[in-house]
Amino acid sequence: MDPKQKKQLIIIGGVCGLVVVALAVLLVMQLGRLSTARQESEDATQTVHANRATPKASYPSNDNIRVLTENAKLLTQQADLMREAFTHGLEVPAGENPAAFQDRLRRGVSRLEERQAQAQ
Repeated sequence: MDPKQKKQLIIIGGVCGLVVVALAVLLVMQLGRLSTARQESEDATQTVHANRATPKASYPSNDNIRVLTENAKLLTQQADLMREAFTHGLEVPAGENPAAFQDRLRRGVSRLEERQAQAQ
């Protein structure tokens, strides 16, 4: 083997050695990160298991359920009153023909439109 080839082999061997050392350093660094991530995962798992194991106060609380039930009853009563008020006056008054009722209705609508125009 001539000296030029020996020199090339030494340089190539040195570069390969440096690459192996660099890869070993990276491997050790990643193993440290892996250990840290594994510990964080185990801690999170323990926290989740602890949270599931401890009895918590019921959600929503009984007071909140009572208030929501009372509000629902009140809203139902108000909706019934509104429904009754809206459906009560829709019949044509007795003794009035439909044409006269429609005329009276048109006049009422036109008065409402005039009020709205004046308000603006």
